[in-house]
Amino acid sequence: MANKISPGALVVLFHFAIVIMSAEITLAERNAVEIMPLAGLEMCKHGDIYQQGYCSPTHNSHCCQNWCNRKCTEVHSSVVNEKSRKFTDKGSPKLDCQCCCKNLSLPRPPLPILSLPVPPPPPPKLSRLPPVKLSTMPLIISSTQYSSPQPSLKSPPPTAPGNVCKSGDIYSELRLFDTRECHLCLVECKTECGSMGTTIAKQVCAFETGSLLCKCCCKNNNPSLPPPSPSPPPPSPFPPPPSPTRPPQPSPSPPTTPGNICKVGDIYSELRLYNTRDCRLCDQDCKSECGFTGSSLTGQVCLIESDSLLCKCCCKNNNPSTPPPSQSPPLPPPPSPSLPPPAIPGNVCKVGDIYSELRIFSTRDCSLCEEQCKAQCGIIGTKMAEKMCLVESDSLLCKCCCKNNSSTPPPSPPPSAPSPPPPNPQILSCPAEMTIQISTIPGQELCKYTLSPSSSYHYLSQI
Repeated sequence: MANKISPGALVVLFHFAIVIMSAEITLAERNAVEIMPLAGLEMCKHGDIYQQGYCSPTHNSHCCQNWCNRKCTEVHSSVVNEKSRKFTDKGSPKLDCQCCCKNLSLPRPPLPILSLPVPPPPPPKLSRLPPVKLSTMPLIISSTQYSSPQPSLKSPPPTAPGNVCKSGDIYSELRLFDTRECHLCLVECKTECGSMGTTIAKQVCAFETGSLLCKCCCKNNNPSLPPPSPSPPPPSPFPPPPSPTRPPQPSPSPPTTPGNICKVGDIYSELRLYNTRDCRLCDQDCKSECGFTGSSLTGQVCLIESDSLLCKCCCKNNNPSTPPPSQSPPLPPPPSPSLPPPAIPGNVCKVGDIYSELRIFSTRDCSLCEEQCKAQCGIIGTKMAEKMCLVESDSLLCKCCCKNNSSTPPPSPPPSAPSPPPPNPQILSCPAEMTIQISTIPGQELCKYTLSPSSSYHYLSQI
């Protein structure tokens, strides 16, 4: 007789099987999940600046540490997190360097408290950048500002047109990833314009997939185009009243140097930086450029172009040109006839001309020397007489001669001494007879002499 299993035993076996299966499923899930360290944009906190680059050819982690310290120092910040990954590309050892720089920008206003929780958008897909072969120094491949996703109650603004700036303003674009907060565009645009020494004129925030596109317009403090003249008033049927006598207008200002940012006499130079949009680098490189010539920086302008920065630098000219002569200069003493006149500096000017030197960097076009010499002579109210262009290793040396309009003719010789008046006949003629008494020894009797005129000489006769 077969053994019968009671219903209670079946229930116990069924529950036991369920417990064993749930335990196996739990163990399988635990074995399938691998906790990976944070990498890429996720390794940075809200507001930090994410940097990524490569070191080659090396597997030494100190290369990534030095690179991260240098990149954070360039943005006036410090490293808060840093990771490196070793890999080999075509047999060459390389390091993938990732770091987070602390954001030192202005604090952002807190978001309003929401009544209903809004789920955050899904994290963006991160794609690894292709390795770049470097010769000696590490090179930054990409630089992105990271901001953690935050919900926003504002509706997205309309997409900005292609041209959002006025004529003459400086246009710049910034991209913020993993955020939809348009007020961050205003903060970043103000910082961008401040790095160029100007203020923000307008900004537009455009939503794109996974990022914000900030379009900034910075005021141009040195506009190259004059404002349009107002339209003339309609003609009046009555004759206009006579215009009052106008005071004399001041002379126009002298022309400025290339770039429209330097004063006359300053040294102008241009630099171009690729793979960056940080205008603070222009200030550092311009100071170094002026330091090479033993000068100091007087002004710089940073223009953000499509793939690079154009830095315009003005260096102080420590050897300014000769100042214009005063209106009433003292007459110089006439040179000695036995000595030759002094030589003019540069041996290019005539005696009496005004000599000046100008140096122009990053060019080999000698036609610029003629323009600068004419402008230099125009400042002192004269014309260019001669110029010489010397092409050196990294610059042009312009030697200018300006005509001296205040040169005076040589002084006239002093007037001759007046001729003496004719002699008085009474002074030259003697009286007919003159008696003189002379005594040479005390107590001796006086001797009398008579002076008588003669035709050729006078003589004394003792009486």
